[in-house]
Amino acid sequence: MIMKLSITIFLLTGLSLAVLGQGPGAPPATPIDGGLLVLLASGAALGIRRIIKSR
Repeated sequence: MIMKLSITIFLLTGLSLAVLGQGPGAPPATPIDGGLLVLLASGAALGIRRIIKSR
């Protein structure tokens, strides 16, 4: 439960930063950017789970 909540918060924060952090004249965020963010978050979650299980 806590893991799902933390991943959701991470994804929403990252997506909002990607959209809000664009400079003037920058191309709009694409679905590919969102997909890469999901990939990064899932990899981080998997790494954290492995670290926790190894202890």
